[in-house]
Amino acid sequence: MTRRLWILLCVVLDDDMPARIETSLDSSLLQELKDLTPQEIVSTLCEIRTTPMVPEIRTYLSSEAHRFWRQGEEAMQSYPFGMPFWGIPWAGGLGLARWILDNPQVVSGKSVWCFAAGAGIEAIAAKHAGASDVTVNDIDPIACTAAELNAELNAVVVQTLDCDRVGDSLDGVDVLLAGDFCYDQELSERVFSWLEKLLDRGVEVYVGDPGRAFLQKDRLHTVWRGSSEPGHDYDDPDVRRAGVFRFL
Repeated sequence: MTRRLWILLCVVLDDDMPARIETSLDSSLLQELKDLTPQEIVSTLCEIRTTPMVPEIRTYLSSEAHRFWRQGEEAMQSYPFGMPFWGIPWAGGLGLARWILDNPQVVSGKSVWCFAAGAGIEAIAAKHAGASDVTVNDIDPIACTAAELNAELNAVVVQTLDCDRVGDSLDGVDVLLAGDFCYDQELSERVFSWLEKLLDRGVEVYVGDPGRAFLQKDRLHTVWRGSSEPGHDYDDPDVRRAGVFRFL
């Protein structure tokens, strides 16, 4: 599912977000980037800056100054690494990170699994809050690379896994943090079914989301809501609002 459709599926959209001026595929840039390592891709396309909503954390984030981010989504999909979702601060992950930093007792001394964690912002927050160990799980290998680089920036260590672990029992995990996966009905249903099984095994489950269409609200208890200005004009409007919910 495309990022544009993700926006349409959000419950609330802001009308005052500035329109992006999109360009077509930058063939010369495609040539420049195709042979870079994952680490070089992250450091080339992103800049280190303060993260929206969680200024305690600095990460590699998309920079509107770089011509890559001025291309349209279809152009970005033409690159070998696909659409770099790991460079964008999404609302759910930001909300989880903010809430964890403000409520460290939720993860302190516990083993934490960050599902679909992207660049690992909530994982870094969990380590800062005293988690005993933190795993970043995302099917995109470059997202895991970005998470490792971001962890290093913030003087913490996280584990990364770039494989699909949905359905696994996750033995030894105490807390699962899951952000921004409710943009697709099939994925949402699959993940919530898995989360229910983890809940039965005693895992505490927290979901971060701005209120997308496939968020299963009937089993969710709101523990936090907040907002922040977006990092720059590539950020989705939903980055301004985020919710954190406990799955019960």
